[in-house]
Amino acid sequence: MKIQAVALTGGLLLAIAGPAFAGPWDEAKAVCADAIAAEAGFADGSFDARLEKVRDGATQRLTVKLTPAEGAAVTGECRIKRGEVVDVTLKT
Repeated sequence: MKIQAVALTGGLLLAIAGPAFAGPWDEAKAVCADAIAAEAGFADGSFDARLEKVRDGATQRLTVKLTPAEGAAVTGECRIKRGEVVDVTLKT
């Protein structure tokens, strides 16, 4: 009985914290997605950006996957300091 209560509480906390995680990173994700798109040569903004991984600190590191309307998906990592992208690396 006690194990079920702990599992239920943990699932409830995860459900509440999950959507809250995306909100603070929306702006950084958009900046990173634009930088990756420019580096990958996507001419227009017709792609879907998905946040894969976040590492917070003085320099934030975000891994974002871009899926264009046509073509192959591209994953890249951005280093962002003070709201500006300082480095973009595309992953193969």
